[in-house]
Amino acid sequence: MSKKEEIILEACRALQEGGVNGFSFRDLADTVGVKSSSVHYYFKNKNDLFIAVLEAFTEEFTQNLQSILDESSSLQDVIDGIIDQFIEIAQEQKFCVCGMLAIDQKHLSEEMISRVNETFCALRKWLSEVIAQYPQEKFSNEELSSIFISALEGALMMDRLSKTTESLESLRSFMHRLV
Repeated sequence: MSKKEEIILEACRALQEGGVNGFSFRDLADTVGVKSSSVHYYFKNKNDLFIAVLEAFTEEFTQNLQSILDESSSLQDVIDGIIDQFIEIAQEQKFCVCGMLAIDQKHLSEEMISRVNETFCALRKWLSEVIAQYPQEKFSNEELSSIFISALEGALMMDRLSKTTESLESLRSFMHRLV
């Protein structure tokens, strides 16, 4: 793994645990074992760093979603797989990168806010297309996708606060009854 990749990975962890203002370039440098100027060599500012973190997180999350889809035979399997991903995040006392960036948007550039929104939109679109493969009549595919993603982010926030996975498990149970 290159130093740049190490910095991105550490920034992702720090962002998920403490938000956009929860760490500095010096903190990253100390953890990765480089000088602060080395972090600045790769990333001029936090905005550039957050773009790289969002891209890396999105790539990994997209691969995970595809694996979930490949291993699923029902919409409930897909939902369970996604909830399991979020339970893993909750058990590590972290937030979803996109959720954390959305929460801290007042500290982000317009470009970054737009990128986070685009990422959420792409996730909603992907999930809507998956839902379409498993017909149900209670909600439109777009509505169900939006409701599920919103509930996931909220449940993760509640579970991080309570240091449990109770809200995510409740969401799983609710979604099983819904679909």
